[in-house]
Amino acid sequence: MLDRAKQTFYTDDIAIRRLDGGAPHPSHLTIRHTEVYRLRSVQSASVTHLEPRLGDVFLLGSLAHRMEIRARGEHVTIDPKELVIVRDPDVVISAEIPTDLVLAVSQSTVIRGMGLIPDVGPVLTRIPVNRMLAAPLNSALIQAFDLVDAGSGALDARVIDFLHLMSRGLIQLPHDTQTSEGAGVSVAGRARTLIAAAHTSPATTPTTIADALGVPLRTLQRAFAAQGTSVARELRAARGRTAHALLTAGSTAGHSAPLVARNSGFGSTASMRRALKELAASTGEDDEPLSPGTD
Repeated sequence: MLDRAKQTFYTDDIAIRRLDGGAPHPSHLTIRHTEVYRLRSVQSASVTHLEPRLGDVFLLGSLAHRMEIRARGEHVTIDPKELVIVRDPDVVISAEIPTDLVLAVSQSTVIRGMGLIPDVGPVLTRIPVNRMLAAPLNSALIQAFDLVDAGSGALDARVIDFLHLMSRGLIQLPHDTQTSEGAGVSVAGRARTLIAAAHTSPATTPTTIADALGVPLRTLQRAFAAQGTSVARELRAARGRTAHALLTAGSTAGHSAPLVARNSGFGSTASMRRALKELAASTGEDDEPLSPGTD
């Protein structure tokens, strides 16, 4: 609901007021248990959580330009490659240049699943984002919001699942970050999230994954070795599963092997064949879904 006299947009949970004179018309998505809004070309705005529940937090990020966040006497300035957690029901946003921004209203339990500790700390916490996933996630969010704005209705559940998977790997943290229970956040678990989201790019390697997580490659290798596997093996298995799905799906069955290999993240058909053989052996299947003569 838009109150034009006050330049304020209301939902059941929040009120968004444009302080720069524009009328707020936020786009809205629900990604699992998180409400996500996009505001276009904002220079100054305030957001109020109308009936905050225990554990509710805001996540704010800019899609274009640097912006300042203020809440309860604290303030931080963030770049597009950063997010801020706001543990207060009232927040003011400002930018020198009008920017598109994303606002998420979420529960602490959801944020904790990303490896953060949302229940403790200052009112505002600036968090660097994973540069490996920031660009594709921003692009995917923008396209999803554009579809909603165009009247496409509810998004396909697979799109929502993809956005959820990407967002879980977005936060860049040291491998020894502690949870509220005192246990270290699993670097292997965070690496698997990255692998699931980015394995179809041939540029994704154990080295780029370690770099994206902000840990030495040896640390990442040790984490997987402790589980009886390796980063390369997990990456190869993810690509093998994607190749298997493409080769057996009705819409893509019959595609050439080089095309399937490229779309699955493999550098060659030969490497895809080896991965499919490993996948078949691990699942107990009799054959890989690629005939010997397919090129």
